[in-house]
Amino acid sequence: MNIVLRLICLLIGYGFGCIQWAYLIGKHKGIDIRNYGSGNSGTTNAMRVMGKKTGYLVFFLDFGKGLMDEYHSCHNKCIFCFIDQMPPGMRDTLYFKDDDSRLSFLQGNYVTLTNMSEKDMNRIVRYRLEPINISFQTTNPELRCKMLHNRFEGEALKKVDI
Repeated sequence: MNIVLRLICLLIGYGFGCIQWAYLIGKHKGIDIRNYGSGNSGTTNAMRVMGKKTGYLVFFLDFGKGLMDEYHSCHNKCIFCFIDQMPPGMRDTLYFKDDDSRLSFLQGNYVTLTNMSEKDMNRIVRYRLEPINISFQTTNPELRCKMLHNRFEGEALKKVDI
């Protein structure tokens, strides 16, 4: 495979958020980041395990991935949502309700599974993106719909069976 094609593949993979920088940098240093600290291949664990300099490098490399794609935001109106309970007039970024499996994998954020398609779920399984932190709230489908103010999400827990 020629070098140009490899670079194109690398850029495409980077754009789709497929590159785990903490894992790759750790491997280069002889460390499997998933076996140390919290086990998460994100910035905080990289900083904890491999030092501040490496942690900052991971942060900037991971941050760039987010600039190349749209984040998935949560559209639920959960009765317990801390973002919905924030006072008005603060920075716009503080009101962003992420529900993005990529951020869960990279940074430890929690997702509700409500905006994930079967294709998204299959991608997580295929690429073995783990851990994905899931906020279940309740396992009772009727109560889940009520708590999330989303009548379609009683069945979302079936996605976990994948």
